[in-house]
Amino acid sequence: MISILKSIVLMIVIVVSVRELSLIFMNYFGHPELSNLVGLFLLLISLVIYRKFKGIPSSLITANQLIMKESVFAFLPVCVGSLIMLFHLEDSLYLFLSILVISTLLPLLLFAFVAERVL
Repeated sequence: MISILKSIVLMIVIVVSVRELSLIFMNYFGHPELSNLVGLFLLLISLVIYRKFKGIPSSLITANQLIMKESVFAFLPVCVGSLIMLFHLEDSLYLFLSILVISTLLPLLLFAFVAERVL
């Protein structure tokens, strides 16, 4: 049990530190709004490189699974906001839905392509 708690704390520290480093990096270039995206790619690249040489410990994988089960609730405000926007869009509804579908499917396809090539 203590091992899982240590792994969860380590996972949170890794994610927060990568995000803060990317925020500092992107503030230097004047685009702090891109820090989450840059942090995501930085974390992905660093984990792929680390996996090539050492392998990711199973305790971190277990901690990640526990955290991801609870992270679903983070998307609830976004979903509610999208539903409220749907009622106010009227004429632009199809444009909004097409942008929503494209912006969801393209990153998923990109990550699937990268994961298939690298892993």
